[in-house]
Amino acid sequence: MSDTQVVRAGRDARPVPPPTEMSFRPGETAAEGILRMTQEQAGLVHWLLTTPDVDRDDAIHEARKAMKRTRSLLRLVRDEIGADVYARENGVYRDVARMLSRIRISAVMTETFDKVRERYPEAVADADAAAIRRLLEERHAAALAELEASGVMAEAAGIIADARARLNSLPVRCDDFSYMGKGIQRVYRRGWRAMHRAEREPATTNYHEWRKRVKYLRDQVRVLAPIWPRPMQALYGELDRLAGTLGFEHDLADLQDAFRGELDGEGLPVAHLLPLMDAYREELRQLAHALGERIYAEPARAFRRRLQAYWQAEGRDRI
Repeated sequence: MSDTQVVRAGRDARPVPPPTEMSFRPGETAAEGILRMTQEQAGLVHWLLTTPDVDRDDAIHEARKAMKRTRSLLRLVRDEIGADVYARENGVYRDVARMLSRIRISAVMTETFDKVRERYPEAVADADAAAIRRLLEERHAAALAELEASGVMAEAAGIIADARARLNSLPVRCDDFSYMGKGIQRVYRRGWRAMHRAEREPATTNYHEWRKRVKYLRDQVRVLAPIWPRPMQALYGELDRLAGTLGFEHDLADLQDAFRGELDGEGLPVAHLLPLMDAYREELRQLAHALGERIYAEPARAFRRRLQAYWQAEGRDRI
């Protein structure tokens, strides 16, 4: 599955990102595929952070997604590369993504507010909505200006360049499913646990943690899709839907936090919106649990064995 994205650029110029393919190719061994995919994703991150004329918001959003995909790949072979290598390389992409998180959060707030208003069209008068949007846009513009002045993009690009060079010596040698099976079983099991923790203790942080686990599993299923395309692509689609549901729930939480925190005192007419947003979040949580119960319907070990059977039936190298 290709990661090709249309990235907005100035006027008619459209910088073309380097090609990436987040799945195994025919005849490719597990080791070859993992090394190629990690290199491609890291290369895409570096390109997005360093290419002039690419829309900043798009670049940061796509770079953060590519870093999550890289971390999913590292988790897939975590048992083979070892705890120390995994911790070092995973930490790099995690920390660089955090360097860019503030700008991504501010970028999505206007879009989130628009969706709330679409859901509750009578809740905010047009003039009030315009004032809220204007303040959110000004806040994001200030964050962008601060980012440009700080040199964070160049710093992040340098860190990624070093990390990408190290990928050449990543100790991935397996040509079968054994190590990958352990990796995907761990991610599946932790997602199952995160789902039930969120159900028992419905805190924002617990739903955010579940969302992260869902994304790791989604990306790993995407990588393995060629072993049986139709059912694996169906599973990927459900995981993507679950990730999107949890993602929007989190975006609503961020917008509420802004209204209650740094934007409090701006005179925004949002007090009556906050309980509506609470209700919206609860609906999304209920939908997420309905999806999650289907996705995590079998024990983690059974899930791994099922994918291993697909791998072997597809004709990959035997374990």
